[in-house]
Amino acid sequence: MLLVVACLSLFSLSYFRESYFLTLNSVVQGQLKSNSHIDFLYSFFKTIDINKLYIHKWTSTVFFSLIFIGFTLYFLYKYFLNIHYVKIVGYLYLVVILVVSIVGLISYWLGLFNQWYFILRFIAGIVQSPLVFFFFIPLFSFVNMIKE
Repeated sequence: MLLVVACLSLFSLSYFRESYFLTLNSVVQGQLKSNSHIDFLYSFFKTIDINKLYIHKWTSTVFFSLIFIGFTLYFLYKYFLNIHYVKIVGYLYLVVILVVSIVGLISYWLGLFNQWYFILRFIAGIVQSPLVFFFFIPLFSFVNMIKE
């Protein structure tokens, strides 16, 4: 049952996050209509200054990353009851975030941020998705099966 709750929670959060950023980006890009199904967000974002929306995009990225990391670590712990697994995934998240941050800062300082943006955004998108959870559930289940 916990696995069903975890999957539904992560899928729902992922859907909301995708709609949220589709709407936010459509306002930033000056589109007359949102690409998502959540219309009230479009109306809300239209009232915010464009410069504040750019800052909002970055803070929202950090917020959703923390939420996905928290959900993933929580559900992995509750499912396996093994803090070692949580530490492995937590360290992996930390390494990914550090690499993305360092490469992002260096590329910004060198004036190459636009060339690296797609790669950095892709990697950050993995952090903000249920993919990590769905990768480690079978991996750790396999490890447990081998231990027994």
